[in-house]
Parts: sequence; C-alpha cells; structure tokens
Amino acid sequence: MRDGPGRKQPCPCGSGRKYKRCCLPRQQGRLEEIRRISSQALPLLRALTEYALRGRSGALKAVADRYFPFWPRPLTGEQQERLIEFAVFDLGLYDGTVSAAQEFARERGPLLTLVQREYLTRWCDSGMRLWTLAGREGRVLTCGSLVPATGETLDVICLREVPPVEAGAPLALRALQTGARALCLAPPVTFGGRDADDVAAAIVRRHHDFVRTRRILGVEEFVRRCGWVFDEEACATARQRIILP
Repeated sequence: MRDGPGRKQPCPCGSGRKYKRCCLPRQQGRLEEIRRISSQALPLLRALTEYALRGRSGALKAVADRYFPFWPRPLTGEQQERLIEFAVFDLGLYDGTVSAAQEFARERGPLLTLVQREYLTRWCDSGMRLWTLAGREGRVLTCGSLVPATGETLDVICLREVPPVEAGAPLALRALQTGARALCLAPPVTFGGRDADDVAAAIVRRHHDFVRTRRILGVEEFVRRCGWVFDEEACATARQRIILP
C-alpha cells in the first residue's frame, strides 16, 4: 500500500494544488538529502574525527589546558565532544597553521567522492557562530545567525543530544552544511537563559578587546579562529548564576 497522497491527488498542505506540483518536490529533496547525509556526510565525519585523533588523543589534555582552561575539571561528556570538534576543525588556526580538516583535505581529498569533496570544502571554511533559536523539532534546530549578523537562517541537525533551550535563546554551534540543511557534530553551547542580544554584545566586546590587545581581525574571522570565546562566555554565565551564601 502507498503511504501518503498520490502524485495527482490534492496536496495535504491545503493549497488546492496537486501534490506533484506542490509539496512533493520538497519532500523528495528532503529524502534525497537524508540519503546523502547517511551515505556521504556521516562516513566523512567519522573519517575526519579518526584522522584528527590519530596519535593525538593523549594531546587533548594539553589542548584543553591551553584553549579551555576555564572549564572545571574533570571535563563532562559534552565538553569532551566539543574538544574533539575543536581538534578536527580549529586546532592550529589561531597560530596561523592549518587544521586537521584542512590536512585531511590535502592528503585524502583525491580519494573521496565528489559529494564528499564538496562537503569538505565547505566544512573547512566553517567556524563556530552565535545563533538564535527560531524553532525546534527534535534534534533539528532552525537557527538565525547572530554573530556574525549575516541574516542567514538554517536548519541544523544535531548529532548529539541538545540541551533544553527555548525559542529565541542564543546558542553557539558549528553548522556543517550538507545542502539545504547542516550537521552539528558537538552539542550546542548554551548560555543559561541569557538574552540573545546580551550574549551577542558580550562576544562583540571580546572581539574589540582582542583587536585592541592582540591583532586586527574582523568579527567573522575572530570567531572562526577563536571559537572558544563562546565556551568561555558560557562559563562566565554559569559563574554569574552561582549564589553566594
């Protein structure tokens, strides 16, 4: 038996148009994207993670000590996942060298499928961003870019459990684009109920302090190279919530 309406039947969205002329193409596009994610994107992410951690798993403690000293020890499972994501995509960028993802692209790129090479090109240029949550359906988050303020809206599929967060709240994540949607490897960074504009202003202040004391970078390049500022701001939020006796 067929599930759903036939191609020539009225579209269930209520538009009055035939299904094949209305929602069917979008539905087929979603199914095709899901197939590409399962067969192309997820195996690529596994290979990237294995490559980044090959012979370096013992060095992750040093990475945490240098870039994430504000995290209480021992690290939580979510923080360890964030650290692995950092090791794949960010480690080396602050010092002006290349990331493990960029090394992987140079070394293994010719062995990948065309679709995987396209994914990897996008992912190597991806960085952490501050987003505002516009909506949520399970692990699919509809997000609007806040810092940088590009006006971009994107559906992001989170591969890990998503912390409780309400619509309109700020969250930081790396969106690895796969087409109309994107993947998020690590759990999003949340800010404990703070207003989105307040968190955005705090990140902009951190950018201004960086430019004044270290080097001149635009805000997009700043959050690209120094993505840990979101984690540090989240920790500052947690400290502010501690009530002294």
